[in-house]
Amino acid sequence: MKRPTPGGRKLVMVTVLGLAALITLAASARPDSAYAVPALPGTEVSDADLGILVEAAKSCPALTPARLAGQVMAASQFSGDPVHAVSAAGGRGPAGLTPQTWRKWAPWQNAKQTDNKASIVALAHGMCDLVGQLRVVNLAGDQWRLALAAHRVGMAPVIQAATVPAGAREYVDTVERYAVWYALQPQFGGSGDPAPVSSPTDPEVVDVPALPVPDQYVAAVVEAGRFCAAVPPARIAAQIMATSAFDAQKLGPAGQQGIGQFLPQIWVRYVPQTTSTPWSGVAAVRALGTTMCAMVKEQAKQGKAAYPVALAAFQRGDASVRTKADVAASKSLTALVALVARYEGEYAKDARLAVPGAPKPIASAKPAPSAGKPTEPAKPNAPKPTKTKAPASERSNQPPIKAADGDGSGRVYGAYFIHNLGTDLCMDIPNFGAGPRDGKVTQFTCQPKTVDNQEFSFVPSFVDGDGNQLYWIRNIDSGYCLDLPGLGAPADGSRLVETGCFQNDNQDWRLQKSVKVGKIQYYWIRNAASGYCLDVPGNADAAKDIQLALSPCRAKNDHDWSLIQKSEW
Repeated sequence: MKRPTPGGRKLVMVTVLGLAALITLAASARPDSAYAVPALPGTEVSDADLGILVEAAKSCPALTPARLAGQVMAASQFSGDPVHAVSAAGGRGPAGLTPQTWRKWAPWQNAKQTDNKASIVALAHGMCDLVGQLRVVNLAGDQWRLALAAHRVGMAPVIQAATVPAGAREYVDTVERYAVWYALQPQFGGSGDPAPVSSPTDPEVVDVPALPVPDQYVAAVVEAGRFCAAVPPARIAAQIMATSAFDAQKLGPAGQQGIGQFLPQIWVRYVPQTTSTPWSGVAAVRALGTTMCAMVKEQAKQGKAAYPVALAAFQRGDASVRTKADVAASKSLTALVALVARYEGEYAKDARLAVPGAPKPIASAKPAPSAGKPTEPAKPNAPKPTKTKAPASERSNQPPIKAADGDGSGRVYGAYFIHNLGTDLCMDIPNFGAGPRDGKVTQFTCQPKTVDNQEFSFVPSFVDGDGNQLYWIRNIDSGYCLDLPGLGAPADGSRLVETGCFQNDNQDWRLQKSVKVGKIQYYWIRNAASGYCLDVPGNADAAKDIQLALSPCRAKNDHDWSLIQKSEW
């Protein structure tokens, strides 16, 4: 049953330090042996932003202006727009905070998440709260680094690992390196000594015969090559061969990691929050596909040179490569581009790397439901109106059904209340706040006017062979995705839960238009692995707290769902 009113949480503020003291602290509070980690150059900070950082760092002793600057640099590069990995996970504003974090820590009434001051102050308050939680559980270690890890992946994985968990290491290390660089800058009270900053180290190019793609990576390479036309499977295989020769344990000269040879800052900038790491073989191959597609798009002005410039920027990991002239200025990068092109021609002959035409989003999924082919939706003559008031005008805020209809940015859509036409209830997580991992997903009275956990984002995850855009459906309070038992195609009647978001699982969903009531479009929400529809067990059973499930898609049932944003109610 719902619901006790959630209690508030007070933030204990420390004694306010003066501006001069904070600037001094920024220089002195660097990690022990300030140069133990190499500095990573960040974007120059304006005087206005410096003032915001200084004030926000007063929130607790664990923070300094340089440390907060490192986090903002990792989140948005001080541009106001989150980097690809952050926006794909639902982060917004200069600090890249998720909607649930922003709601919790918005520093004043009517604060805007796009405002630099509001965003950075909210980040500081959230970080201080995480440090406080770590003190309560008495977890040993550098509490700032542990709080960074919790900010990235949640507190539970940090407590379970009793250290920085694998899925957060690249993020924590990258923020720390940025923080070291900012602490060195004169405006942050540092000496300005550039010596600790690592200079770009281009990879050594070794021209050897191309190896066949190992069997365990074939499916991942094909999948990675389906995200955009500019980076097909043969090109993915060629880039891997040229940089790591399919060695999942390779450590490059500038810290490039694993089979994809990701620099930590590139991983943090382009790969959404995940339990995987650059060392995670198959997952890293898939991440290489999404990363290179995003980087090629950023270089679209280069025309045919977009991929070579993106490849060089991927290897450098910084802003020193912007044009094909920058590539030509480096013999090593020029040789790498040529080698990848040669390898690509060879891998294009490998029939195993051909993209199949039939939809097959994950290797383990076999979309062959035992109940036979679902029936196609039929529009009822007079759809019965629901009790929920529909938005008054046509809407342009819906996720695209076909990938070709999207803007190509991979942006997150929503958040939405997912409303059922037959029951007039909304998808829900029991009780208030973030639900538990592997917790039930149910239906309950729609509550758009109260603080609840009924909003879900649609995160583009994959494109199937028919061009359908597939999505993770992620709860914005817990960060968990809709999930079904096991791997591969779930059975008819499988019950819905929420858990960590995983690739190569059965968490991909697609939308199929069903009926329209007034100006509200309803959809079948189909599981990509099974073809089954999101279902309310029974026949339009309006009982509250029923756990949602899968069922063969049928018209005039309770399989019709609309996606309504809070502002539309």
